[in-house]
Amino acid sequence: MSDQEIGKKELELIDLHPFLEAYEYATGERITLLGGSECPDFICSRSNGEKIGIELTEIRWDPKTAFANNIFGREEMEPFEALELIYHQLETKEEKRQKNYGVLSDKTILVFQLNDCPLSILKNFIDDLQDDFNDHGFIELWLADYTDDAFHDIHLFCLFPSKLWGYYERPYIYGSKPYG
Repeated sequence: MSDQEIGKKELELIDLHPFLEAYEYATGERITLLGGSECPDFICSRSNGEKIGIELTEIRWDPKTAFANNIFGREEMEPFEALELIYHQLETKEEKRQKNYGVLSDKTILVFQLNDCPLSILKNFIDDLQDDFNDHGFIELWLADYTDDAFHDIHLFCLFPSKLWGYYERPYIYGSKPYG
């Protein structure tokens, strides 16, 4: 494994922990990390001991677009842009899941990490799109807002399954910030 791949995996691990905390807050279920992998990104276990995978995928501008938007003072991705990337990533990850996930192919959670479009804005555009997220083999699909995670307090929106569908906001807890 190259230094670049090791660095990427370390960043994914840093991003995984706030998701696991927010997931437990939203669902009441604790997921425990067992180890890193590549397909899917992480192998975990549910409270009942069932092994599952977690795949993280970033929803962000490509570097050239981000640079141009920075020049023009555009700080946030439009919701329709984010949705287009979400649909594209779902299709790409579904193909990868079918080919490469082995025994976890039907036991993996897909997490879309929103880096350039706040969930508080995007959630208003997905209320009528619930049926758009039913045709795949992932056990769960989550949007995770990483746009302002200075204190690793992310909000979630479950896209699938329908019993979990909706927005899960974590309230700010006084004193939870790391300094002062």
